Amino acid sequence: MTEPAGPVRRLAARDANPNLIQEADAARKFEVYKDRAGKSRVRVKLNSEVILSTVGCASKAGAKNAIESIKKNGPDAPTDDTTG
Repeated sequence: MTEPAGPVRRLAARDANPNLIQEADAARKFEVYKDRAGKSRVRVKLNSEVILSTVGCASKAGAKNAIESIKKNGPDAPTDDTTG
């Protein structure tokens, strides 16, 4: 069996090497921020690049609920390719 490359390999190896835990965790994060309209939003960053941004939430608590929902429901979400 071949070993996955890049971030997948590092995440799969987290349990084997404690130093990789810090590396993987530092590479990804959720950010709660206020947009120009004053709404709370969440962006997900991987290696400092925004890979996902939510719609505006009325409150910071709403944005934090969005984070929990992404964590809970995101890993098993199906992919819907509508490009044809």
